[in-house]
Amino acid sequence: LLSQIAYDEADSIITLYGGNQRTQIADGADPEKCRIIPNGIDVSRYSVLGDKKAAESTGQHVALVGRISPIKDVKTYIRAARLVVDRLEDVTFYVLGTPDEDVEYYEECRALAELMDLGDSLRFMGNVDMSEYYPRIDVLVLTSVSEAQPFVLIEAMAVGIPCVATNVGGCFELLYGGDSPGDRELGAAGVVTNVNSPEETADRIIELLNDDAVAQRMATAGRARAERFYQRDTVIQRYHQLY
Repeated sequence: LLSQIAYDEADSIITLYGGNQRTQIADGADPEKCRIIPNGIDVSRYSVLGDKKAAESTGQHVALVGRISPIKDVKTYIRAARLVVDRLEDVTFYVLGTPDEDVEYYEECRALAELMDLGDSLRFMGNVDMSEYYPRIDVLVLTSVSEAQPFVLIEAMAVGIPCVATNVGGCFELLYGGDSPGDRELGAAGVVTNVNSPEETADRIIELLNDDAVAQRMATAGRARAERFYQRDTVIQRYHQLY
């Protein structure tokens, strides 16, 4: 009821991605009022990081970037890491994000990593300067059980990192393209998986680590998509025009 009141009284109804807009319309929003304005980043700030891929980096590197909390389902990421380490050599997994939001969950994650005997193959790094880490990441992973339109996927795309993400929120549209003209034609910037599926997550990570050609195509598609559709200045301009 509150949603319907808001929809009826609003002059414009804004959402981040097409899937959510379809939900709004199904819940009673007037399609004529609806429009999509996505999140945006300073793409040039991140794209330059992709141009200086860490030459000194050895082995392969996978990262989950985000706060350590149940909604990010870090435990699925840890279980996937164990499956990958069992099948590939010289792969290091990182958890890059604050443990302060849910300390109890953080301790559970550390205990799970220890139980799975991951040792130095999985590292909890806390808050870090992402400009130091993005150039060395080969695959970025998002195992969340809920998202809207995650900035971290847009950042990774701008750097040129192929992504593995759960099919929640706007992740599918970010990685495969949305309804904007020409978006889907750019190709996939990664792959989506089911929620709470370490086996599927591990399989997709391994595929990207083992196939340089596919990973490079996804990197190219991601950079092009971020450049064309997720520029912060364009987003600000669209809100300015709206107001």
